[in-house]
Amino acid sequence: MGNVLDAKLIFTSIALFNLLKMPLYLLPIVISKCIDGKSACTNIDEFLNHFDIPNLVRTYDSKASIKIRDVILILFYFI
Repeated sequence: MGNVLDAKLIFTSIALFNLLKMPLYLLPIVISKCIDGKSACTNIDEFLNHFDIPNLVRTYDSKASIKIRDVILILFYFI
């Protein structure tokens, strides 16, 4: 074939394959997580844009009911 294998070509190839080993190992994991994230965003978007959401809010005209106005809810998530 006319191609010559010398030490310079062999060690360069091994070094390049070692550099690509970790990204190629992580590629399926990253693709899977991206698909999971897209699916989660789609589900959240469907839920928030659903037409039945106003029916979840109930108002009571009784004097015994509790009225809450101008509430800010903060969720703290500690790892």
